[in-house]
Amino acid sequence: MKSKKINEKKPVNLLITAGETSGDLLGSSIIRELKKKGDYQFWGLGGDQMKKERTDILLHIDKMSTLGFWEGVKKIRFFKKLINQIVKETERRKPKAVILVDFSGFSVRLAEALSRKNIPCYKIVSPQFWAWNYKRIHRIKKAFKSVLCLYDFEVTLYKKEKANAFFMGHPLADDVKESLKKMKLAKAPFRKTSQIKNRPRIALLPGSRFSEIKNHMPFLIELAQSFHKEYPEAKFEVPASGKAAEKLIKSFNLPSYVSITAMGTHKTLAQADCAAACSGTVTLECALLETPFFIFYKTSWLTYRIGKMIMQIPYIGIVNMIFKDFLAREFLQHEMTLKNALPELKKLSFDEFYRTDMRNNFVVIKKALGEKDAAKKAASFLHEEIRRLK
Repeated sequence: MKSKKINEKKPVNLLITAGETSGDLLGSSIIRELKKKGDYQFWGLGGDQMKKERTDILLHIDKMSTLGFWEGVKKIRFFKKLINQIVKETERRKPKAVILVDFSGFSVRLAEALSRKNIPCYKIVSPQFWAWNYKRIHRIKKAFKSVLCLYDFEVTLYKKEKANAFFMGHPLADDVKESLKKMKLAKAPFRKTSQIKNRPRIALLPGSRFSEIKNHMPFLIELAQSFHKEYPEAKFEVPASGKAAEKLIKSFNLPSYVSITAMGTHKTLAQADCAAACSGTVTLECALLETPFFIFYKTSWLTYRIGKMIMQIPYIGIVNMIFKDFLAREFLQHEMTLKNALPELKKLSFDEFYRTDMRNNFVVIKKALGEKDAAKKAASFLHEEIRRLK
């Protein structure tokens, strides 16, 4: 007697990529939410968080870190080879769809290659074409079936160009709320200058990429040393995004009053009176946790010059882009000096009016990031889209 074949449905196979720590975190949240809606299996590029969600990681984000135009040029061969490897792997694994998080330059090129194979691609986090090169929107429109946006104004721009876009909101709003809940706080505490006295707690945030840490830690150590000479009771904390980042930060021979903390960025910022923040996602975390801060950034001279030529708005910090003014001061490249940064750090630590005014204006940023459930909204949208694919 012949045994009957059991008709079992295979899990829906999806390729997902992330290139940075924030993308790894967002990708893991979307993976988790998609698994609640259907039987999915994931493989691709990512970090520790996506790995925890049982994603088959082909290449860890630690190997993908790059910074700026010139540094990217030096890795062109690496990324071209990586794209070719992923395309070959898709021919073997045959994913039903592709979800590309962050790392916009790489993501667009990979999507273009996969689109030629008729594999539908979805972009999580829109490239910032509105800041650098508006015409790039047409290339994005061709490469992706749809773009899931962090900010509502991006959806308006895509619809204007008749491109598919969906407003998912920013996952940081959810992440910060969850962090505060774990800390048993409704909102981060805010000390008055009379409470701070001469003992401020200051967060130093060099960035998550290795190249950023290398470029920024010497400046942050010098800043801490100069501040500490005047205020010897001040404390400085540097949150590390992982063991590799912690090892790199330690290699800079930190003074005793600068410590590396494993409690995470949110708890570090919640306990800090102010912060020196590398331009990027962490500036939004400062705003959501209402921690007064300034922005700094340094890259290669060539990258900086090219950026200056093509930048279409006067800000580099995403918080300032949303606010449409310099809510937080920016010290970039040659302006990233003690002469500029030290007086600003003192104001952020001890000027009651300055601190309170900045804190009140953070309301604008919170509103622009959406209410809540960004990962859930993204997963619901993707699930319905994938269900309709043939």
